[in-house]
Amino acid sequence: MRGRIYQHDLDRIRERLAPRDLAVLDQIRTLRLMTGAQIQAVHFPLCDHESEHAAVRATRRVLQRLVRDGLLVSLERRVGGVKGGSAGATYAASALGQRLIDGDRHTRFREPSATFVTHTLTITQLVVDLIEAQRARKIDLVRLEPEPRCWRTYTTAAGREVVRPDLFVAVGAGEFEHHWFVEIDLGTETINRRLTKCAQYDAYYRSGTEQARHDLFPRVVWAVPNDRLAAELQARIQQSRRLTSDIFAVATHDELLAMICGGNP
Repeated sequence: MRGRIYQHDLDRIRERLAPRDLAVLDQIRTLRLMTGAQIQAVHFPLCDHESEHAAVRATRRVLQRLVRDGLLVSLERRVGGVKGGSAGATYAASALGQRLIDGDRHTRFREPSATFVTHTLTITQLVVDLIEAQRARKIDLVRLEPEPRCWRTYTTAAGREVVRPDLFVAVGAGEFEHHWFVEIDLGTETINRRLTKCAQYDAYYRSGTEQARHDLFPRVVWAVPNDRLAAELQARIQQSRRLTSDIFAVATHDELLAMICGGNP
């Protein structure tokens, strides 16, 4: 659709969309980026189709239509190791798609950097894994807050401060609920920058703001690429006299899901 888009145009577009179309568009808007394979895992699971091939076809059909209608954008960059097809593409909500979902008139789509794409898709994969764990009845996904909903504001002597997790998640497993602020680290940050971010979380913990709102403070889990970085960060947190070490946990990317669901690497 070209030219100026009015509210009645949006209403007409929305009427043409099936509930699953809207669910796909809403989740991509919420998580910012999703691959075709991630979309298929959440919205076109194998249990709802006769075969994997049927699930792939259904996913491709919906994504092609949403791109054709200008609601989704397929990024230029593809997922490493995937040669072709919608599963290997990365999708974002277009300006029109964003406006349809949340009424934002001023957003323009810009092709993101490779680092942003990798970081965002890593967060998205964790969300997908949690949804699949709930579908398999391994956990109860109590609360999930992507950015920026998971950001927390608090006040210190220096003024208003904001701590920005990558994700907040609360899961029920057995008799317990586990609450987490999640930091996804691709190994590109220095140890000092990681410790500075830890100090922000510690200041937020000491402010008591989260505890006053929710009666508890979530643990902060750092997910790093390998055991060496995990051991280094864990040691530096334990050695620091500035940090309340008990509020932090460190896991590799491979260990993260099990830790969030109540395990302990």
